[in-house]
Amino acid sequence: FDFSSMSRRLTVDKVLSDIQIVLDGAESKPRNFVETVELQVALKNVNPTVDKRIGGTLKLPHPVRFITKIAVLGKEEHCLWAERRGIANFTEEKLRAFNRRKPVIKRVFKRFNQTLC
Repeated sequence: FDFSSMSRRLTVDKVLSDIQIVLDGAESKPRNFVETVELQVALKNVNPTVDKRIGGTLKLPHPVRFITKIAVLGKEEHCLWAERRGIANFTEEKLRAFNRRKPVIKRVFKRFNQTLC
């Protein structure tokens, strides 16, 4: 990064070019961990040492999943749509085969993060 050209204001083009630099670096030298980028924002005419309302961390409401597994439960047409996209699907006949056995159903659907009906 070129820190000498930093100004008080960020432009969209500068942010996008810096993001592209980070992505190019990640592709050229893959690592075995997740890279993160931290962004610090300063508000005009606000002193964070005096105004305690501003500051802290933000916790995302849902955990970040890089690979989300989805299952589609539906009629034949919905399952065909899911199958064309490579998504796991269960038709009404497949669901009837579970025969209301709760342990089997839990074991099968534990593999998926989300289920669409």
